[in-house]
Formats: sequence, C-alpha cells, structure tokens
Amino acid sequence: MKEALAQLFNQYPGLKILIGDAAFAGRELNEAIISLGRDYIAQIKENQPKMKKLLEEWFQNKILKEVPAAVEVKKSSEKNVGSCGLIAILVRC
Repeated sequence: MKEALAQLFNQYPGLKILIGDAAFAGRELNEAIISLGRDYIAQIKENQPKMKKLLEEWFQNKILKEVPAAVEVKKSSEKNVGSCGLIAILVRC
C-alpha cells in the first residue's frame, strides 16, 4: 500500500491532503499517508461508534507522541438547515 501511495504522490506532488469517509479511515492506510509526509481528513458519522472510538484512541496516542494542531467539530443539538449529524476530527501530524 505504501509503495502505491508513494507512486501516487510522486505523480502528483501537489497532492498534500487526502479526504475520505469511514471506509478510508483504516490504521494501515492512514499511517502510510502520514509516513509519506501527507495529511488526511477522515469523516466519521455518529452512527459508526466503533470506528469513531478507534480513531479517537489512535489520535490520542498520536497526540501524546506529537503536538499537532487538532480540531474536533461536533454536531449541534439544534436541528439547523444543512446539519447532517457528522463529527469531524482534523489532525495535522
């Protein structure tokens, strides 16, 4: 996987941030992206509590080792127009 990502990043050197949903939030993929000096944004919905918990634990481990700029955005309890019930954890490692 890391070799394929390296080829992708070599072909597109301006590609700095990858974006994906829970299907692309696996540990192996995200560690490979980080090890190649790139960043990622993973979108996890509230209806995926196991994945959310795993990611929170993984990020906590990374935060203890490094000092990234991190932001967590949670859905408001209000039912505003455009609200989709998502939680986003953005981390620059």
